[in-house]
Amino acid sequence: MKQYIYILIVGLSVLFACWEIEPSSYSKDVRKRVDSMINKNGNLDSLLILLDTFKKENNLYGQVAAYKKLGKVYRENAFFEKAIQYHKNGLEIASQMNDTLEIVEALNDLGTNYRRIGILSEASECHFKALNLIERQGESTYAVKKSRLIALNGIGNIYLTLGNKDAAESIFRKSLAGENELNSALGQAINTANIGAIFESRGQYDSAYVYFQQSLSYN
Repeated sequence: MKQYIYILIVGLSVLFACWEIEPSSYSKDVRKRVDSMINKNGNLDSLLILLDTFKKENNLYGQVAAYKKLGKVYRENAFFEKAIQYHKNGLEIASQMNDTLEIVEALNDLGTNYRRIGILSEASECHFKALNLIERQGESTYAVKKSRLIALNGIGNIYLTLGNKDAAESIFRKSLAGENELNSALGQAINTANIGAIFESRGQYDSAYVYFQQSLSYN
């Protein structure tokens, strides 16, 4: 209970914090070229070479993209300390760029890393910061909306881990509504599965079955 109250206090304090961000100067074309390079070089050695190249070129967006991908690769292989360090590095560069969306994505990645190793206070702080920043964004692009939903889903999972099923369900439903709007099959599958698991834990097996079937249909 004390941990849940702490998470709530952290969330409220972050939501009312001020963090002024100006848009980044990197064009969409530059970002697309960098993203294409990152996607074509998904192994660690290639990514580290790319990162070194971007550093020499002082390409800040390239560095952010490389750090982000490296962190995800390490997380997928359960090297969480390395994942955290790379995502922290990405957050630092994104902050230098004043790029709200990249800051939000780095915070969400860090929140996921911390949650996977059970450091819920840090996870909560990261996801609430991400949510605060994205909700202050004037834009409503797909990427902005998706980042908001990822933050919500992370917070929902934290509540679920803490045993607050009602709060978790409420947030998963908000996230599901957003994923429906974006027509994201993966997002809908994840949230319906989460809601189904909550019903199952309550012994409401008929409702759980309905949501699990929905999740399978999205997959």
